[in-house]
Amino acid sequence: VSSTALAVGVMPLLTLQPLPSAAQVGVPLSIAGSLAGAPAGAPVRLQRELPGGLFSTLMRTTVQPDGSFAFTPTFVMPATLTLRVVAPPGADLLGAESEPFALTVSPAAPEA
Repeated sequence: VSSTALAVGVMPLLTLQPLPSAAQVGVPLSIAGSLAGAPAGAPVRLQRELPGGLFSTLMRTTVQPDGSFAFTPTFVMPATLTLRVVAPPGADLLGAESEPFALTVSPAAPEA
């Protein structure tokens, strides 16, 4: 009887908290969620879609011991963005990504 070694990867479950659809220039925004099945320290990225459909990383963070992660971006100019959260594959971890979501960044409020 013989057997063959088989590598098995874990598919983490990426869950985002309710997402904002709007932000304001200069005001920090919270984008948070959890990555069940990933070890503490696993990388997570916030990405923006570029023309042509490619994504570019805006921010990086890591999974906390409780499985949570959070980004607090502050945008510097008005824009309509398509963002997503990505957990890249690791040693025994398959990658995961959120559905892209839209965010409209409006100009800063005038000072009173």
